[in-house]
Amino acid sequence: MMRRFCGAIALVVAAGVPGAAHAHEFIAKPGAMTVQAGAELPVAGLSSHVFLISQELEAPKDVKVGFYANGKRTDIAVKPNEKTLAYDGSVTAPSSATFIVTGARLPQIWATTPEGLKQITRKIAGATNPYKIEKFSKALVNVTPADNGFSTVIGDTLEIVPVTNPATVRPSDEMTVRVLAPTPTIP
Repeated sequence: MMRRFCGAIALVVAAGVPGAAHAHEFIAKPGAMTVQAGAELPVAGLSSHVFLISQELEAPKDVKVGFYANGKRTDIAVKPNEKTLAYDGSVTAPSSATFIVTGARLPQIWATTPEGLKQITRKIAGATNPYKIEKFSKALVNVTPADNGFSTVIGDTLEIVPVTNPATVRPSDEMTVRVLAPTPTIP
């Protein structure tokens, strides 16, 4: 169980392009790493500065949680939980095979303004250094040594895809991954 959890943790991605790196994540966190076909699996969407602890509640319009199975992405209905600062929902396991719980904090534009760093939706006088931030995460559920679903590409703008099966990784082992990202362009 721990190695599967560590494998899922390795797949969390946050992206901010261009500009300085910011330590903020949006994490889709399944309630368990294995689930029987047809069973309900609780899922939480966390906005975090500290890994796996939600610290703020993103705007509902900016949050997307779902799952990917059989070549298809499906949204999960989530609702804000003020107590845990997470978006809670659940998914019925599509099978006992590997499937992926997905999360995204949709794109936002931020800039330095005379009042400090702010999210902007239009040009603001005096705003400089605008940049877009998107956040993506995925967690593998039901990963086994015999199932190659761990290597599924789901098509996020920035995505980490395991090459090594996380179910075979032990503490202190190295795990090979591919990082899929668009080619940057220079204006």
